[in-house]
Amino acid sequence: MKRNFVSLLLMIVLLLSVTAEAEDRFTISEIYEQYNGQRWQESYQTVRNETVTIDAPFIIPHVESAPVIRVGHYPSLDPALCDAYGTYPRSTRKHVDAWARSDGRDITLAMDQYWEFEIPDQYAGRCHFWGDVFLPEEIDWNLHAENNDMTMGEAYTLLTAKLNEILTTYGSGAMELQLRDAYTMGLYKDKDNQPLVDHRGYGFDFKQVIRGIPALGNAHLTYQHGRMRTNHRWEGVYDNWLRLEISSPVSYFMSVKLWQEENVLHEDIPLVPFEKGKAQLEKMIRDGLIRHIRRIQLGYVAYVEPDHNTKHWILVPTWVVDCDWFPDAKDDFWKEEFEDEANPYSRSGAHLLYLNAQTGKLLDPMDTSRKRSDAPKILTWK
Repeated sequence: MKRNFVSLLLMIVLLLSVTAEAEDRFTISEIYEQYNGQRWQESYQTVRNETVTIDAPFIIPHVESAPVIRVGHYPSLDPALCDAYGTYPRSTRKHVDAWARSDGRDITLAMDQYWEFEIPDQYAGRCHFWGDVFLPEEIDWNLHAENNDMTMGEAYTLLTAKLNEILTTYGSGAMELQLRDAYTMGLYKDKDNQPLVDHRGYGFDFKQVIRGIPALGNAHLTYQHGRMRTNHRWEGVYDNWLRLEISSPVSYFMSVKLWQEENVLHEDIPLVPFEKGKAQLEKMIRDGLIRHIRRIQLGYVAYVEPDHNTKHWILVPTWVVDCDWFPDAKDDFWKEEFEDEANPYSRSGAHLLYLNAQTGKLLDPMDTSRKRSDAPKILTWK
């Protein structure tokens, strides 16, 4: 009887643990309900004898399911694109009407690429600069850049329509985009850091949205602008991006790298709340490694397949923390040089940190092993 009682007790404990584990995971629509409109707002004392105040929004896709998807590189566009927009020889800097390229890895398109201005040869192609940068919730869509007849909203509408027109006409169709940031930009500067022209334009950075979920990062890459801490940098590192810039309705530039869905590996997977991994980030804040957090998003991060064939990637829903992070609390470079920098992504610590959205475990930003970008084990509802 005693043995039966112990067996029964163990069964009850096991059932309770399974139930607790199931209760700890949610559908993506339940995660949306938990975090929609919420912010992480707390202050922390750090070993640097500073107070770091976190006031970051949660951005969660409003979808019904969280699939795991296998993707490849977006294929080349129809060659007629180049005929339609014209080409120019790269060996010359002469002002031309248009040029275009699509080589299966990226799509680049420019109309009036020198922005309707004649720029002295010594400054050509290397002096364009950013002005003010805005996160999506900060944008004034009625803003006029200096000496520009278009508003930022009009520029946004024109550019996104043009991109989808091109993808529909010469590719596999229009796509959904998520705006990462917007910026005003001057056009060129001289050796004294002064504008050569007084006309300014607009720029927009986007992330591609697949099945309603934005593709936010790549496990190969840790720094926002591709500065890597991994030791396999020549292993076919690839990220998706969309950058669109415009000076006038006939003067714009597009640089685009896209994923294309191949097949769905899991139709829907359970997810854990952000709090599951929050303590790891709080420790980094107190240890002086995280100095600022811009936003916390739930989106896709690209991982490699077991054979590390980087012609294909696995997109897995992941908690992505957009922040300023440093490997050492003694690093003062950001504090001294970039604290007031208008463009937050030019700071030395601009970084994406990844939390496994099924376990809450942090993908160590200091990990330099080849396995760093291996697709994680997927937990299913069954």
